[in-house]
Amino acid sequence: MTDNYLMTELQVRKERITKNLKTFYEVGADLMWIKDSGAYKEEGFKTFEKFCQETWGMERRHAYRLIDASKVQDNLCPIGHILPETESQARILTKFNDDDQRTIWGKVINKNVH
Repeated sequence: MTDNYLMTELQVRKERITKNLKTFYEVGADLMWIKDSGAYKEEGFKTFEKFCQETWGMERRHAYRLIDASKVQDNLCPIGHILPETESQARILTKFNDDDQRTIWGKVINKNVH
């Protein structure tokens, strides 16, 4: 990846996170990209955690909860159109493996539909 690409992509994702701090899935997915790509280093930060803290006042714990919740959402997408609406709903499922997440969520949505 070129430096220009990383800087442009980083700026787009930072702006989206700032605008959508309450939209856990997009924020978590963007945080994961920033962490995994190391793009935060382009702004002079040595750690992802310091980047989150100084950019949005976001504690490490919260950033990783959002990342984990977005992973749960990705895992649940194939089973239906009813997905967790909040990070806290998805957070409960982070304790389980992918198959168990789908099984548990399937039971939750079937109970609420009937």
